[in-house]
Amino acid sequence: MRKLLWLILFIQVVVIGCDKRPDMILSEREMTALLVDIHRSEAYLTAGSAIFLSDSAKKVLRQSILKKHGVTQAEFDSSLNWYGRNIDEYVKLYANVEKQLDIKLKSAYKRAETSGEIASNDLDDSQNLWHGTPISRISKNEDLHLISFQLRPNEDNITSGDRFNWQFRKANDRTEVSMFMAVDYENGTTSYITRSFAQNTPNCKMTLQTDSTMDIKRIYGYARFYPDKGEVIFIDSIRIEKLPLTSSNYSQIFNQRSFNPNYKKKEAEEVLNDSIGGRGIESNEIKQKSQNNMPRPESLDPAASLRMKIQ
Repeated sequence: MRKLLWLILFIQVVVIGCDKRPDMILSEREMTALLVDIHRSEAYLTAGSAIFLSDSAKKVLRQSILKKHGVTQAEFDSSLNWYGRNIDEYVKLYANVEKQLDIKLKSAYKRAETSGEIASNDLDDSQNLWHGTPISRISKNEDLHLISFQLRPNEDNITSGDRFNWQFRKANDRTEVSMFMAVDYENGTTSYITRSFAQNTPNCKMTLQTDSTMDIKRIYGYARFYPDKGEVIFIDSIRIEKLPLTSSNYSQIFNQRSFNPNYKKKEAEEVLNDSIGGRGIESNEIKQKSQNNMPRPESLDPAASLRMKIQ
């Protein structure tokens, strides 16, 4: 009987000793903060370029996080093992980790909505104006190495002053990609923007701001790829998001280029009239000079020459 009592007492001491966290083990608060940063870094690596998925890149990032928290690899491994042996503490720990990750994710979406980078309720597919399939593939064997779109105000509920984000992800590419977006207005003005992305840049995105004082005729754009022989470029998550007019982002319109051939034509006619009345220069000569000075459509829209060939 006495031996049985001693055995029960010994078991209780061992159980209590196991449940108590040793001093060298990170506290729940310290472990939560460390695991949150580790999981965020892993998500960043996964969403980023393939070059960041190497073991050396992961190791460097993990070491930088441990250094930030003042923890050694041995301390982290010992703490993780201890929490793994104490299942109740482990469950409680990861419940806090998931809670903190959820808070940070909601905070990031809120900041993006406030800055206008994404539309409110971004995950709602009704915000997506891309009418085609969200995935595509480009290879050297195909005739057209591009993806394109066109939007109309009456079909896509577009109003003057709206801003448009066009984005997609690409993989397995070894060359750059060129993006082009433009808006044609009813008065003949065209505003456009171009941007290039280097190889191994997975996320491609550009924004077009429309003028709040002019009526929109259409919005269009394309992304041109330059695949090498035997190369197949994969594209996914293609989206076009319409964002409302905001004063904080409207200044972006000044980064876009504008062109109106009607203004050039009007200037040429005025020069023509003045010249005929004053110096007597032949009208045909003036017209020829004005036409030579006017930019050609393909210089404004690089896709124009391609459309001409197709037609």
